[in-house]
Amino acid sequence: MLGRPGCGKGTFVKRVLNNHGFNPKKVPMSSALIALASSDPGIKSVIDSHTASGLLVPNTVVIPAFLEAFRQIQNDPFVIVDGYPRDLEQYYTLRTSLKQNGDECRVIAVHLQTREAICGFRLHARLQEEGRADDNPESIARRMLEYDIRTKPMVDTIDRDASSLGWEFFRLNGNDIFASATMFLRMLHLPDDLKTQADV
Repeated sequence: MLGRPGCGKGTFVKRVLNNHGFNPKKVPMSSALIALASSDPGIKSVIDSHTASGLLVPNTVVIPAFLEAFRQIQNDPFVIVDGYPRDLEQYYTLRTSLKQNGDECRVIAVHLQTREAICGFRLHARLQEEGRADDNPESIARRMLEYDIRTKPMVDTIDRDASSLGWEFFRLNGNDIFASATMFLRMLHLPDDLKTQADV
């Protein structure tokens, strides 16, 4: 799942895929980062300071956390990777991890294209509901800039590479999550044991 902060990645997964009968296992990035922070006060300080200021946590922290999190779920049949990768270095790490997992691994990359103003509105609403430290206006502005500088070029690279890698790449309208998700589900051809109650 790829897109700007507030583009609707979590909504797409939780409220749409799950409601259509899917039961995907999500790569536990948050718990892996928490475990790293718990084991090292220095790493915790780095994570907290970068998150609060709207900056991406350094790859020296994020990539080891991802590799550990991916290791925990790599044998599950249907896995969601939400918000990773966010730059080219992370993308190439993901490619290596998937290659090591076997050639039969099917990769579907979804990029939610959502207007920045809508993303900002959603993040502001989340701030009111959840009080997340990184959803304040200054942090949001930095996160949007980080996306434009580091993540968007990576998304375009994935789009260019997808065909040669055998990946499927979808650019969907994140302004209307539910309409895009319905269309997405109809475009997929999934094995019967993963479809369950999905209307595809």
